[in-house]
Amino acid sequence: MNKSILSVALLAFSVILSSCAPRINAGPTTTDPMIFQTLSALPQITRDPYSLEIETVETVVSRPKVIYQRSSIWQPGGLSWLAAKAVEGTPRIRVDQYTVASDINGNVLSKILNVGETTYIDASPTVYKYGAAPTVGSVFFPSRIYRYGANCAGCTSKTGTSPTSSGVLVSTEPAVQQMNGTMRPGITYEGYYVVASSPRIPVCSIVEVSNHRFSGQGLVPNRPFKAIVLDRGVRDNTLDLFIGDEARYNSIVRLTERQYPKVEIIGSGTLARNANGDRICKLP
Repeated sequence: MNKSILSVALLAFSVILSSCAPRINAGPTTTDPMIFQTLSALPQITRDPYSLEIETVETVVSRPKVIYQRSSIWQPGGLSWLAAKAVEGTPRIRVDQYTVASDINGNVLSKILNVGETTYIDASPTVYKYGAAPTVGSVFFPSRIYRYGANCAGCTSKTGTSPTSSGVLVSTEPAVQQMNGTMRPGITYEGYYVVASSPRIPVCSIVEVSNHRFSGQGLVPNRPFKAIVLDRGVRDNTLDLFIGDEARYNSIVRLTERQYPKVEIIGSGTLARNANGDRICKLP
């Protein structure tokens, strides 16, 4: 009986030992066990709910002062009464600093002026010098702008129509010949008023006249107007404005009060002939 019990105990012990022994893969049909790795949580990126930035704003407080100077150095073909810009001025500028708060999407929440952070940039003057040539940008100040008609003394008027120095015809009606050769009622050539100038300013020059006191035919006191030099007959820095008929000065164009005009050369046309052979100022 004791031997039987001992045999059973030995058999049980051997089974336990065999189960603890390492296993050897028997063939290619066996597979390696899968190993799963647990990943740690990703770090969270956090952003502030708003951001602050400094913004600089520049505001023009005043335009540069304009100074006209006499010069001993003249440009080739320069005139004592004609001035050209020598120095480009700069305006007076106020510089303000603001603190700008924006949300996470870039939307501006507030914009507050930083007290005590305002500074100024001083202006520098624009300088014109006399002795300039009659080119685009040069300016002069006529002692006066007179008015004249197609029937002026010295005008070769025939039946109320006479040619200007450019060859363009003008009439007492009033009317002005246009580039295509037709006579158009009024006192303008292709939209430009007609003036006579000194021979020192080229024919077909285009000018802008400001600070005048003319009224009528579309002219309004103090409102600048553009004109073209088609005629001669005046000296130095004076101008003549064509008004049609010298017998009707004030009924066509009225001079309302004393004037202190400024004239700037802003462009030019060229002497040419149209398809009919008429002399014209060809505009750009």
